[in-house]
Amino acid sequence: MWLCYIRYRQSYQKRSLPARFRAVRPERPLPARVMGSVSGTRIAADSGEIPGRVAHPGRSGTIGFNFKKTKNINLNDVCDKEARARTVQYIARFVYTCGIAFDVANGKAFKLMLEAVGSYGPHLKSSTFHELRVPLLQKELEYTKCLLKNHKVQKNKYGCSIMLDGWTDRKGKTLINFFANCLAGTVFVKNIAASDYAKTGDKLAELLDTFVEEIGEQNVVQLIIDNGSNYVATDKILTSKRPNMFWTPYATQCINLVLEDIGKIPKFDKVIKYGVKVVGYIYNHTFALNLMRKITDNIELVKN
Repeated sequence: MWLCYIRYRQSYQKRSLPARFRAVRPERPLPARVMGSVSGTRIAADSGEIPGRVAHPGRSGTIGFNFKKTKNINLNDVCDKEARARTVQYIARFVYTCGIAFDVANGKAFKLMLEAVGSYGPHLKSSTFHELRVPLLQKELEYTKCLLKNHKVQKNKYGCSIMLDGWTDRKGKTLINFFANCLAGTVFVKNIAASDYAKTGDKLAELLDTFVEEIGEQNVVQLIIDNGSNYVATDKILTSKRPNMFWTPYATQCINLVLEDIGKIPKFDKVIKYGVKVVGYIYNHTFALNLMRKITDNIELVKN
């Protein structure tokens, strides 16, 4: 009797349910391996025991799966970030305390120093005041001389140009920087306090003549110096003594002098004076100055 009742219930359920809700078995079994893709890696699963399988009526073959990507948090990465943050904070504190310019971070020597410290490892003993002042300075001097060997070879082979750059410090002292330029590049040679030489042509010619002797007259092609009256007098004295050398004025100074002469033309002079008045008005009024900096993204104007 119970067997008859069970068969009756099964036949009733099949008749009462619509066709789309009835369990439909596929005509052929699914493939033995169902391929999915998670982050470019293939995974295989049994076709009969795959959780979350979505059946598509009327379709057969490979079944698609949607896998959610999870972000793996590595504990070592977190520790490295904390250690780096602590280390660079000490570096920044050193820069701020010693008043070092921020451009040092772009220097190659700064990066090489950090790499050397990192390769040494922990417990590095820092250099002392005496080491920086005497032995390490001597080693760096020898290293610099080694770098200049190629420059010396090029200078002796093809010759060089001597360049002078005169300037005045805050105390009113006149200083002259001497440079030597050749195919290998430009090298700073020395600096001379020339307060007693820069005003007269005779003294300045004597100073330049001594420097030419140090470089070697056969290695000097030309002198690139200022075109002021004292330097012009120096050129006449020096070229008369050493006729194989040439005198060349600064190109930048020549351009500045040309622009000054252009500014003296009445049409341009009138516009320049108007511009100076506008700039003076802006910098003398706080509201106009703040508005200008806001619009120009903190770009300052030329005041003279």
